[in-house]
Formats: sequence, C-alpha cells, structure tokens
Amino acid sequence: MIQLIQASTDVNLYFTKQSEPTGIGDALLLAEDFVDNDPFVLVLSDDIVKDPVPLTKLLLQDFDDYQTPVLGIENITPDEIRRYGVVELGAQKAEGLAAVKQIVEKPDENTAPSKLGVIGRYVLPGNFFTYLRQLPQQTPDTEQLSTALNLLNQDQPILARYFHGQREDISTKLGLLKASIDYGLKSAEFGPAIVQYIKALASSGRLD
Repeated sequence: MIQLIQASTDVNLYFTKQSEPTGIGDALLLAEDFVDNDPFVLVLSDDIVKDPVPLTKLLLQDFDDYQTPVLGIENITPDEIRRYGVVELGAQKAEGLAAVKQIVEKPDENTAPSKLGVIGRYVLPGNFFTYLRQLPQQTPDTEQLSTALNLLNQDQPILARYFHGQREDISTKLGLLKASIDYGLKSAEFGPAIVQYIKALASSGRLD
C-alpha cells in the first residue's frame, strides 16, 4: 500500500474510527457521508481471497451487468456453518451466478438452508444505508449486515457469485496461522527459510 501511494498521486485515503465494536452495520454507517449515495465495495479484512481473476473484479462486473447488489459465496464445511451467514439460493442467472432468496446468520447445521457461506466481498448500492437505519433496535451486532441485506433483497434482488479460489479466514487464530504459513511460503524473502524450518520439524519427529 505504501508503495502504491508513493508511486501515484491519484490515491486518496479516507478513514474513520468505530469507537466500540458494535457491529459491521454500525461501522458502515460511519462511512455514509463518504459514499455519498454511490455504489460501493464492502471488503471485510478478515477474509483474504486469491484467484487468477480477483473476486471483487468479478462482482463489479456482475453489478455493472445486472445493476443489482452482488456478494461472494463459497462452499463451507458443516463445522463452519455456525460462524457464517448462509445463503438460500434461487434461480441461476449465469454460470457461477444465482439469485439470493435469503441469508440466515449463523444457523444450526441441521437448519441451515445450504452449505454456502457469504464471504467478505460485496458490491452494494448507495441506498443500502437506508436499510441499515431500518434495523430493529434489538438486532444483534453480528446480524446487522445480514438483516439489512435481507431487507434490501425485498426491494432489489441480490445476486451471489460463487468463489472457487483460495481463501484464508484470519478471524480465527488457526486461520491466521495458516495464512501466515501459506503466504510466507510464497515470499521470496522468507519462503526458503520457512521450507527449511518445516523440513526440520518433520525430520525431528515433532510432526508425528
């Protein structure tokens, strides 16, 4: 990011601070003035995604083609279902793209509508803030985003784009460790040393 800023005079960064961890919806409302009713990309930083064609680029193209909100989804394991917003899909719109019927936040495995979880990439219309302000006062912090999306979906159909690339969920300690190893191995600076360390662990019997 620093290199990008140094290399270009066309980059302007704006930021605001959420004083308390009171939900993604509350955090988004802090950015309303900056968005100024324009469509915007929402990126949740605890999801690191990698694919030959970036997921956000695909979502932006879908938004441009269909002029409707779109988000990323992927297959998740039964153990992960309680940690995700899980989608029920409707009609297929194109290859890898389908309509969203509803999003169920952190359901039980036995009642989940699918095994397709929402990942942290969205393209949303500027009027999404209207739906955030319509949330009932008792809406749990963890359900603000999915509840507002379901409200939006009643007025403007939401689409879901399947993601088949590599994703690291660094919201958990194990996920952060896995991502550190995966991306460390790809590093020209640290990769060889990490390989040697893993080989030494294997030969020592500590991985048995």
